Amino acid sequence: MNLSTYGNLDKKNILEVINLLKPHNLGYDLIHLGGSKDGSYILPKILNDIEYCFSAGYGGN
Repeated sequence: MNLSTYGNLDKKNILEVINLLKPHNLGYDLIHLGGSKDGSYILPKILNDIEYCFSAGYGGN
């Protein structure tokens, strides 16, 4: 992956964080909400069970 770091960051620690960000199958069917391009969401098909949902941003669609 040709990673470079500045300062005291260890390549092994960076790879561990990247691994945490990979998609994981949680056993739920998924639904697609929003536009067909950037700005859409993939959510588990349990919307009635979700109490809170936070988004990093919003747009017009």
